[in-house]
Amino acid sequence: MASGPTFTIDRAHNSLTITADLRTDADNAWDLWANARTLEQWWGPPEYPCAVTHFELRPGGSVTYVMTGPDGTKYPGWWEVISVDAPRSLTIRDGFGESPQQPSPHMPNAMTSIELLPTADVIHMKISSQYASPEEFQSALDLGMQDGFMACLRQIAFLVQE
Repeated sequence: MASGPTFTIDRAHNSLTITADLRTDADNAWDLWANARTLEQWWGPPEYPCAVTHFELRPGGSVTYVMTGPDGTKYPGWWEVISVDAPRSLTIRDGFGESPQQPSPHMPNAMTSIELLPTADVIHMKISSQYASPEEFQSALDLGMQDGFMACLRQIAFLVQE
């Protein structure tokens, strides 16, 4: 990774933004999101490994996965794919539960946009998530979203070409 990731909280808009500069090419950066096996290697903090159970990255498609905690507890999660513009951007609704049709009623979900912007020597990755209410946003923060996402992004350094 060219520079460490940043995490910005915007309480006025119930949103958070994560940025990182990846020293790689557009195809490798896109592969982080578009390849189920690659996604498994970084989606989720290291102590909560991810196993993708369904992967259909197209508008109207979905992605489902299970993260397993250190004590063996399973945490199912999902993406509802809104838009895909490979290798530049992706918009998803993401949350916890069995699927977009069966979200957990006790967990927050967000509208998330991913942008991969090439510059002269890096790919600038920007992940923006917005929550429907201050309560859902606070719930995401209380779940440790900041520490968890930063741990996820540190794993990317091992996946992209330096």
